[in-house]
Amino acid sequence: MAGAADLRGKAHSLLDSQPEMPDILYCVAGGTSTELGFLLDLEPQVFERCMNNNYYSSVYPAQAVLKRWTKDDENAETPPSPRLRKIIFVNSSASLVPVPGYLAYSEAAKAAQRALADTLRLEAMRYSGPKSTYIVQCIFAHNYITPTFLEEQKNKPELTKRIEQTSGDLAALEKDFPYAHKTAPEMVAAASSNDFAVMDKRLGPQVLWANAIASSPKRGWASVIEKHQDNRRDQRQPFFHDRSPLYAFIAIRFPAMRLSSAVLTAALPLACAQTSSPKRGLVFVPDPRWPEDAAVWTSQPGSPLTWYYNYEWEPSAEFAGLPQEDFEFVPMLWGAPEDEDDASFRESIEAQIDAGRDIRHVLAFNEPDGPQGQSGGSAVDPATAARVWIRNIEPLADRGVKLGLPACTGGWGGIPWLQQFLGNCSELVSSGGEGRNCTYDFVNIHWYGNFEGLASHMGSYSAAFPNITQWITEYNFDNQDLPTTQEFFNMSSEYFDRMDSVGRYSYFGSFRSEASNVGPNAVMLSNDGQLTDIGSWYLGGSATGVDPQSSAAAAWLSPVSFAVALVVGIILMEALH
Repeated sequence: MAGAADLRGKAHSLLDSQPEMPDILYCVAGGTSTELGFLLDLEPQVFERCMNNNYYSSVYPAQAVLKRWTKDDENAETPPSPRLRKIIFVNSSASLVPVPGYLAYSEAAKAAQRALADTLRLEAMRYSGPKSTYIVQCIFAHNYITPTFLEEQKNKPELTKRIEQTSGDLAALEKDFPYAHKTAPEMVAAASSNDFAVMDKRLGPQVLWANAIASSPKRGWASVIEKHQDNRRDQRQPFFHDRSPLYAFIAIRFPAMRLSSAVLTAALPLACAQTSSPKRGLVFVPDPRWPEDAAVWTSQPGSPLTWYYNYEWEPSAEFAGLPQEDFEFVPMLWGAPEDEDDASFRESIEAQIDAGRDIRHVLAFNEPDGPQGQSGGSAVDPATAARVWIRNIEPLADRGVKLGLPACTGGWGGIPWLQQFLGNCSELVSSGGEGRNCTYDFVNIHWYGNFEGLASHMGSYSAAFPNITQWITEYNFDNQDLPTTQEFFNMSSEYFDRMDSVGRYSYFGSFRSEASNVGPNAVMLSNDGQLTDIGSWYLGGSATGVDPQSSAAAAWLSPVSFAVALVVGIILMEALH
């Protein structure tokens, strides 16, 4: 495509002509005043023009600036802190939802630009290091009034106007949509957060982004079961994983039955809740007000818990008598000692090993990229952490101990912090012109947020640290209502159990509701110390029906118990017919 080739040459020439290298590149492209309409009405050159104006005008400048930035990093000295370099694509909220009339513009060109931004976000992590941190963002601009927007209104199909509520005259539009001079500063300010998705303050684009899993129709569980039964009716083999006996029973015993997706969704927690995994461990945070709670974690028959950590060097007194092979203690160096030459942590671990305790793993630096205080951050800069690591952690590899990288926060700065830490560490252990790297065996991940964010965060770590085992040592969907919290727990547990890349995981919630700093529903113990549904599920048991905020067991059925009763009732009714 000649137009695309011209754009590539112009992008590189323009950057070459700049007197100084920029640290931020805005790819502002688009405009659709003459590119609106339905597929049957659009000429071929419209699609070519849309791709030139939106996709190629973004990909080539991004490529050009990345080439110059990475070349600059090769020749630059390592600064005290990495230089922040950002590529910001100006997209459209129209790429988040399909709207007839925008096919050439949003569903082709803007969707391509959005995919470019999302993929480049992961690729850019490869280039981040001690010298520069690379961030990619995407601004999803919503309708706002400009001369181009008013020109679009003349060519926009009436159906499109009705869908996006832009049918009125200018006076009516001014009531619902801001002018560019008002919303542009909001978006620029929002970009300072360094979040991938950037929007203005209006509710519309926020809602569109929150629901933008994909625009294609979804296939529900009922449809999947029905199709599978049609394909395998004679074999009578279970479709679901053998940890989901309820689903398998329904699918096999009643092949003609049509269960609604709502009922199956309600039953989903049961299937997940009955799972257990040797990956599962305990974040032990005892409260001196209730010392009896410690016994809960080791007294449950069939508990899947195989390991624990307590943010300290030595085992908790409550579990000190348990053999490592039954309940492995994993020590942690929480923060940096005041004296960087202090090797007390290493000496303690070596002494425990010499005394017969089989220390197999260690953790280091809890959320060093976060501030000290209630958030739990140890606030250690990468250079200091590297020096302490070499003194206290690195030598333990010679004793057969596997080393976990520092556990950064779930924020955007976690991976760049680790990359700078590893760069600092490499500089310290390299000598004589021969480059070396510090030793580590697995990465630690912390996450507080929804499941989609968790999966994306884990994907970012996989891109930054390929083929390295992941330990999710703190995770929760904090400050949510109970159904949302339970859904997150079940989805994440099932996900961790089937992901080969996940070596271990530990849910942050081993405390009572009134002591929680992650919300009253995200806990494994109620206010009177009884196991909640999540607590029992985590230990391999069934739902308890205990309200996390209650002081006694609930007398009514839990949501899961109700779902089971509902499904069983439907099965019995079907059998009677």
